[in-house]
This record gives sequence, structure tokens and C-alpha cells, in this order.
Amino acid sequence: MEAIVENPNVCLLVSTDHVDFYQIKRVQVFGKAVTSLQDSNLFQDVQDQCRNIGLSAHELSRLKVIKIIPEKIVYLNSLGDGDRAKQILIGK
Repeated sequence: MEAIVENPNVCLLVSTDHVDFYQIKRVQVFGKAVTSLQDSNLFQDVQDQCRNIGLSAHELSRLKVIKIIPEKIVYLNSLGDGDRAKQILIGK
């Protein structure tokens, strides 16, 4: 997390397993990151949300939080007969 403090430019990729480049579903989020080391309020926000999914106090105490302020989001769905068209959302 110290590296994010030095360089907050990040990319988060969430994707399905894929057989090849043409059969994949994914979303990429590009933006600036802030960590709970920089902003302790992030930790409290996440704790409040995680209590709703049943995490114990011990599990919550071990969390490290990274918040991404999106600048660009790219969504691609090419599973099955997907046309490989990307949907791109660019922030302000």
C-alpha cells in the first residue's frame, strides 16, 4: 500500500476465466487510489459495509482498504456470441 501512496495511478481488472482472447468478460477500472493509511475514514466505511456480510471484529481489524476514484471504466463482454464491443465510461 505504500507504493500506492507514492504513485496513486492504478488499474483494477476483474475478469472471467477465458479460453482465449476472444472469449472473455471483464471490467477494467483506471483511476487514482487512496488507501486507509491515508484516510482512516475509508476503514470505517468498509467496516460498516462488511458487518452487513457477517465479518467478525477480528476479520475487520485485519482489513487494508484501497479506494479507487475512477477516471475511466472499460467493460467488455465477448462470451458466447459477444461482439467484442467495448463500453467505455470516462469520468470528469
